[in-house]
Amino acid sequence: MRIMNCFFLPYIETEGIKIQPEQLDQLEGNLESLFIYSLVWSIGCTTDYDGRKRFSDYLKNLMV
Repeated sequence: MRIMNCFFLPYIETEGIKIQPEQLDQLEGNLESLFIYSLVWSIGCTTDYDGRKRFSDYLKNLMV
Protein backbone atom coordinates (compact mmCIF):
# COMPACT_ATOMS: atom_id res chain seq x y z
CA MET A 1 0.00 0.00 0.00
CA ARG A 2 2.82 2.43 0.70
CA ILE A 3 4.22 2.00 -2.80
CA MET A 4 0.84 3.01 -4.22
CA ASN A 5 0.87 6.09 -1.97
CA CYS A 6 4.06 7.17 -3.75
CA PHE A 7 2.27 7.04 -7.09
CA PHE A 8 -0.71 9.07 -5.82
CA LEU A 9 1.21 11.61 -3.73
CA PRO A 10 1.58 14.14 -6.59
CA TYR A 11 -2.22 14.21 -6.99
CA ILE A 12 -3.10 15.15 -3.42
CA GLU A 13 -4.14 18.76 -3.00
CA THR A 14 -2.85 20.78 -0.08
CA GLU A 15 -3.22 24.42 0.88
CA GLY A 16 -0.24 25.35 -1.26
CA ILE A 17 -0.75 22.91 -4.12
CA LYS A 18 -3.77 22.95 -6.41
CA ILE A 19 -4.15 20.01 -8.78
CA GLN A 20 -4.67 21.07 -12.38
CA PRO A 21 -7.11 19.30 -14.74
CA GLU A 22 -4.19 18.22 -16.94
CA GLN A 23 -2.66 16.42 -13.97
CA LEU A 24 -5.92 14.56 -13.34
CA ASP A 25 -6.02 13.56 -17.00
CA GLN A 26 -2.52 12.18 -16.62
CA LEU A 27 -3.56 10.21 -13.54
CA GLU A 28 -6.59 8.83 -15.36
CA GLY A 29 -4.32 7.63 -18.16
CA ASN A 30 -2.11 5.81 -15.66
CA LEU A 31 -4.83 4.11 -13.59
CA GLU A 32 -4.93 0.92 -15.64
CA SER A 33 -1.17 0.47 -15.35
CA LEU A 34 -1.32 1.11 -11.61
CA PHE A 35 -4.12 -1.43 -11.25
CA ILE A 36 -2.15 -4.11 -13.13
CA TYR A 37 0.90 -3.35 -11.01
CA SER A 38 -1.14 -3.75 -7.83
CA LEU A 39 -2.79 -6.93 -9.10
CA VAL A 40 0.51 -8.59 -9.92
CA TRP A 41 2.11 -7.76 -6.59
CA SER A 42 -0.90 -8.54 -4.43
CA ILE A 43 -1.90 -11.86 -6.01
CA GLY A 44 1.41 -12.96 -7.47
CA CYS A 45 3.16 -12.87 -4.10
CA THR A 46 0.76 -15.37 -2.56
CA THR A 47 2.00 -18.38 -4.51
CA ASP A 48 5.14 -20.33 -5.33
CA TYR A 49 7.25 -20.19 -8.49
CA ASP A 50 4.98 -22.49 -10.52
CA GLY A 51 1.90 -20.56 -9.45
CA ARG A 52 3.53 -17.27 -10.41
CA LYS A 53 4.33 -18.64 -13.85
CA ARG A 54 0.74 -19.79 -14.34
CA PHE A 55 -0.62 -16.47 -13.07
CA SER A 56 1.74 -14.56 -15.36
CA ASP A 57 0.67 -16.60 -18.39
CA TYR A 58 -3.01 -16.18 -17.51
CA LEU A 59 -2.69 -12.43 -17.05
CA LYS A 60 -0.74 -11.99 -20.29
CA ASN A 61 -3.42 -13.92 -22.22
CA LEU A 62 -6.15 -11.87 -20.56
CA MET A 63 -4.47 -8.59 -21.46
CA VAL A 64 -4.05 -9.56 -25.13
